[in-house]
Amino acid sequence: MTRAKINWVFLAKDYPSYDSDMLLDSLKAYTVSKSGLSPCSLCAEPTPHNMRTRILLCQCTACKAVAPYARCPWKGRVQFCILSNVVNVSEGNKHVSPLRPTRRAHLTEEMKAFARDMCAYNHKPMNIYNGIVRRFQVGEATMPTLAMVQRFVQHFRRTNLGGSDFHDDVTAKVREHAFRGTEELTQPFTFTWRSIAEGEPIVGRGSDTDSFVVGVSSKQLLLRLDREPDAYVMHLDATYKLSQVDYPVMVVGISDCMSSFHLVAFVILSQQTEQHFTEALAMLRRMYTTVTTKQLAVRFVMGDADKAQRNAVDAVLGVDNELVNLMYYFHGAAKIYKHTRGISIGLAARVYRDIADMHYATSADELSHIQKRCLEEWQTLPQLCAFASYFSATWWNSPFHRWQAFFTPKGFAATNNPVKQFNRAIKRDYTLRARLKMGTLIDQLLLCVRSDVIRSRPFATAVQPRADVLRRVREMRKAGSIREVSPEKHSIGFLTGAMTPATNTNVVHIVSDRMERVYDPHDRRTKETLPVTACVSTQKKRTWRLQECQLGYCIHLIHALSVRNRLDIFCRTRLVYRGRNKARRAQAEQQNAGRPANNGRALQSD
Repeated sequence: MTRAKINWVFLAKDYPSYDSDMLLDSLKAYTVSKSGLSPCSLCAEPTPHNMRTRILLCQCTACKAVAPYARCPWKGRVQFCILSNVVNVSEGNKHVSPLRPTRRAHLTEEMKAFARDMCAYNHKPMNIYNGIVRRFQVGEATMPTLAMVQRFVQHFRRTNLGGSDFHDDVTAKVREHAFRGTEELTQPFTFTWRSIAEGEPIVGRGSDTDSFVVGVSSKQLLLRLDREPDAYVMHLDATYKLSQVDYPVMVVGISDCMSSFHLVAFVILSQQTEQHFTEALAMLRRMYTTVTTKQLAVRFVMGDADKAQRNAVDAVLGVDNELVNLMYYFHGAAKIYKHTRGISIGLAARVYRDIADMHYATSADELSHIQKRCLEEWQTLPQLCAFASYFSATWWNSPFHRWQAFFTPKGFAATNNPVKQFNRAIKRDYTLRARLKMGTLIDQLLLCVRSDVIRSRPFATAVQPRADVLRRVREMRKAGSIREVSPEKHSIGFLTGAMTPATNTNVVHIVSDRMERVYDPHDRRTKETLPVTACVSTQKKRTWRLQECQLGYCIHLIHALSVRNRLDIFCRTRLVYRGRNKARRAQAEQQNAGRPANNGRALQSD
């Protein structure tokens, strides 16, 4: 049967794409039946290129009502030049019915472009739907449904952004960004432990026999490990609820002596077993050696109380390193809290005070004394006998016993793990607290690596006063709550009449008063009368001795250095004064110049 020739009538010729979209929206309802590429015949460009041709069929309800058992003869043709972006629109034959019913609301090209932009930033379909409503101010009759937006977003992510959980798509994504050796320092890449003969990485399916372990990093991040092993603490922590297949992501990083976290790599694991952790750390160590041609030197490692992770760390990093496995205090405190929920509040508070005393112990001897005393007291109480056995087996006579502050070098984080705050930032800024497809998750981790390199902070090599402690000193000085005092009775000589001046001029006496507290009805607790930025958490039970303070600085030391012109209140070191002014020279030599700060009346006697 010979096909009837269609006489195409041009509706628009050489139209811009935006104008052609408006023209197509004015037509009766249609559907695309065919779409294909062919050599372009629309423009006169000498460069060989293609054009896309689409054949449209009528889908109008009015035509269907007139001829329910026949197809409407109307056809449309849209020819789009890929190079010059010009469009020809033509039609053939006439509709069965001249009626033009209202078309069903659909996504216009402008809406689709807006949705594509928001998809690139990983917005959810509901957020995109609300954005379309605000952006285009469309009414209820012309607004597409949420299901239309969801289908468009899912299709665009799957076909253009790699948002898929299919194994072949994920493998292509990993191999597209695989490590080649020619990358720039800031360019992120993926790496695995296994590879084929051509060097392409092998990506497993995530089963028990075919594990899925993929790392994401960059050369600049790996170079952060190229320093003395005593200058940093390595942190290992797994974060969850990032992917729709429930694969955890292990975050590897280091912290400096100012407790600042510096990212090193991400590793996506299909399971949290010793085999998976060993493979992850082994490929990270091999990648570090490939980039720096050096062996990885590690001294301190901080992680959770995970036996599989601990065994992997000892097997991979402890081969040629003397490791000190640390654990942060809040992890143990959270576990202990779960085991004390069944006892009375008074006994639980007593346990928490004893645990805090153990954490703030200043030496191993003091820790042993506190632990022995606490266990003896707990075992005398029937309600705490079971807890005493649990604590002794889990947090004392176990590999996870180094959660005390004195095990961690001065200035480094000992109470909380800095990587926990970084994990929160990942979910807040990149995944937007949504479970992503594996392909999209890899893209977001690559973006996180690139942005972390761009906004990286310097690695601290010396302990400096923290900003919140400095603000607290400034506010306390304004309120007159911290000051220097000059005691006059330095020895017992004031009783015998033989007063002797102080011989040690390096001693500075600083006194701080307790700040006034007011009740906050919103939080239902009392707070200090200081700005929020000047309030720091304090140890209520007792204080540190200065030489043992984990932070290295306290408000008294900062004020003492300030009054001796060694440090100004904004943490800037002053140059030593060498002029003729004796008073300023005396201050530079740590001597009190002029009248004492607490000087009384001229005729005052002791």
